[in-house]
Amino acid sequence: MLRCVMCVVVLGITSGLSMADEKEWSPKDAKSTSDILKWIDKTKGFGNVHSTEYRSEDSNLFIVWYCPYSGRDSTHFHAYEFDAKKKQWVRTLDKIFDHTHHVTVEVGDGVTIRDVKGKMIHRINPKK
Repeated sequence: MLRCVMCVVVLGITSGLSMADEKEWSPKDAKSTSDILKWIDKTKGFGNVHSTEYRSEDSNLFIVWYCPYSGRDSTHFHAYEFDAKKKQWVRTLDKIFDHTHHVTVEVGDGVTIRDVKGKMIHRINPKK
């Protein structure tokens, strides 16, 4: 009997964890960057939100990241590109980077994301 109860508890915890990972952490599109930040601020829970905007003659990117955990070493990262035809920001990256509670964002001919140790963990090349 105890084994059955333990099995149900473990399955329940596992199901809850997978459902938590399926949560939508940022909007798919938005009319403004302030709309994106408001949406994230309402859903993120713990932690501070960081953001930066990258503008060039070819592309406009808006990048947001935060660590909403107290114990899990992970950073949520979202990138948006402005679609001039639709006149809205469209999410192009929605990712959780594990094993880093903060990232650095370097802007040049693209965007390089580095973990807390300085290792490159992702690269965004803007559309031309």
